[in-house]
Amino acid sequence: MHTTGLSGLDALLHGILPGDNLVWDVEDSTEYARFVLPFSQAARRRGRKVVYFRFAEHPPVLQAGDGVDLRELDPSIGFEKFVTEMVDIIEDTAADSFYVLDCLSGLARAWYSDRMMANFFLVICPYVLKIQSLAYFALYKGHHSNHATDSIYTTAQIIIEVYSH
Repeated sequence: MHTTGLSGLDALLHGILPGDNLVWDVEDSTEYARFVLPFSQAARRRGRKVVYFRFAEHPPVLQAGDGVDLRELDPSIGFEKFVTEMVDIIEDTAADSFYVLDCLSGLARAWYSDRMMANFFLVICPYVLKIQSLAYFALYKGHHSNHATDSIYTTAQIIIEVYSH
């Protein structure tokens, strides 16, 4: 059993299992960062490295160093090359790492396609499940078609819609 780093959330979810992919439905990246930081700190306390895939225009949700391996990728290289680079990194780090990705909404913008963003998720999410790791993803609320969100929501193990008050 793993942890989100937030005891109340862990109690609600009954912990998170190896292979879980958590999708955070957020208004902006600062909401997402509030959940990424405790997850990252908890992972490092348990001897796991956190690989942070940085590819979006929003401010970083983590900083490199202290157990965070920052990997910058450029979605403008195209879908195939981008996915291949990410899978190669995951293969190289799978033994001791958890994964945090920038908000996926940036991929839809870069590739001019919600469906391509969803296709990306449909490749990466099952791979994380197969290797029994953990990954955090985010989507901006109300920015995507049902074609994208339906396939993401039916593939992810955990979807959390965040509301701030």
